Amino acid sequence: MGPLVVNSHGELSSCSGPALHTFGRMADDCFAHPRLAAIYDPLDPDRSDLDAYLQMAEELEAQRVLDIGCGTGAFALLLADREIEVVGVDPARASIDVARAKPGSERVRWICGDATDLPPLQVDLATMTANVAQAIADPQAWQKTLRGAHEALRPGGHLVFETRDPARRAWEEWTRENSYRVTEIPNVGSVESWVQLIEVSWPLTGLTIHQAKNSCGP
Repeated sequence: MGPLVVNSHGELSSCSGPALHTFGRMADDCFAHPRLAAIYDPLDPDRSDLDAYLQMAEELEAQRVLDIGCGTGAFALLLADREIEVVGVDPARASIDVARAKPGSERVRWICGDATDLPPLQVDLATMTANVAQAIADPQAWQKTLRGAHEALRPGGHLVFETRDPARRAWEEWTRENSYRVTEIPNVGSVESWVQLIEVSWPLTGLTIHQAKNSCGP
């Protein structure tokens, strides 16, 4: 399904558009380790999943946006390019460092942390793009994140996030055979990567992302 929009009164609606692709105080290794954070963007270069969020920011006429789980800053910088005031928050220091090193990063306010401990904000729009919302598996952590997002919104503001449709059973395609690839990264070399399903424990699924440098093939 497409992104979900929640206004500051807690009213939920589903927006049209294509379905899009661990957030909390502790960051996953693939985002927190400096060497892995540095190759995150080259391994996931297609960010057309962010188009729907940009469209929604435009439709909602958002001038101030909180990007929860901003990672290496792809969406925050796209917003800043459109003269939107952006706060990007993420628990992974290494990812924040990658974001800060990008051109135009000075136009974004970067915070290493999570949505449960933000400074006073009054944003028009809060977002959790890609897998951010889905990575918050603990119900209490999810409630605290929603509460933090709500407190950051101005009256009448909106929260936009996404979730997968379980009926599609996407986890059945999370195999090495379907996902294995080798990516040539400048100043790094060949990096092989694939995803692998770990567990399906309804309503949650778990996967791991494998990355290895200087691969010789599958």
